[in-house]
Amino acid sequence: MDRPRRGLAIQADSADPGAIRRAVSQTLDTLGGLDILVNSAGIGTAGMTADLALADLQAMLDVNVRAPVLFAQAAIPQLSSGGRIISIGSALAERVPFPGVTAYAMSKSALLSLTRGLLRALRRRLQRLICPSRCPGVVLYGVRQAIFNSGRKTR
Repeated sequence: MDRPRRGLAIQADSADPGAIRRAVSQTLDTLGGLDILVNSAGIGTAGMTADLALADLQAMLDVNVRAPVLFAQAAIPQLSSGGRIISIGSALAERVPFPGVTAYAMSKSALLSLTRGLLRALRRRLQRLICPSRCPGVVLYGVRQAIFNSGRKTR
């Protein structure tokens, strides 16, 4: 018999480890289990690596790399058999087509490697675990286009 399908959207600061734990806990309390983890948060700062402020680099690493690791640590013990981990990466994870995106590309490459590693490490334990990475190209619209063009940090 199929279980009813339900989902839950939670707004949380992915740079905050406590918020990550609370989000997984709230999901378990509300839904009674966990079938899927979607790593979709991401931030970026455009600019040459030599000019990148340490705080901007740290923020990118906190959200684009550390947060998916922390979410995985909190979610994996709770994932049902056949569970899924989906990471929304970037086409820049495997290619850097223009200057000014090197640090961002590095962070998305790390996310891609994490997702591939999780697939290999967890496939047997969770039986049908699926860990795809979705790596769309640049999606610029409205305010994001203006921010990208200005070189300011986006969140």
